Amino acid sequence: TDITSLDLSGATNLQTIGASAFYSCASLSGSITIPANVTSIGKQAFYTTAITSLGFSTDSHLQTIGDYAFTGCTNLTGSLTIPEGVKSIGNDTFHNCTHIQSVSLPTTLQTIGANAFYSCSAVTGGITIHASVTSIGDGAFANCGISSFINASNQKYKVQGEALLTSDGTKILA
Repeated sequence: TDITSLDLSGATNLQTIGASAFYSCASLSGSITIPANVTSIGKQAFYTTAITSLGFSTDSHLQTIGDYAFTGCTNLTGSLTIPEGVKSIGNDTFHNCTHIQSVSLPTTLQTIGANAFYSCSAVTGGITIHASVTSIGDGAFANCGISSFINASNQKYKVQGEALLTSDGTKILA
């Protein structure tokens, strides 16, 4: 399609951004703010769009971000703060978002899918793994520039040196 911008500010009743809603809308660019009442962003919703900024309403009700939702959004830059209330980030959600510079995860997050932040190569600094996280998929933070992981009282994972491991130390995750 030829959509070049998207203003969702008046979409006060919007609850779901459906699967493939803006899939491969390569001309869709600029800033996107997810409205407060949206509870889920579907699979491949913004796949390979040219958005440059992603924000969430301060009173966000978002709970899930689907598989591949923002994969290949290579123009997405700056800090990415996933809002409180989000419980699940799907597989490959931010895969190849090569210009995101930092990621902040909420204390409500339970699941980080496989390759969720794979190849977010500009991400630097630390990532906090909160106590609520019960599952981290393989390659979730592979090929990122993360300098450290911070374990916020999580019993399922541990940090050893600069690596993130399962609590029993049998598997390196990042």
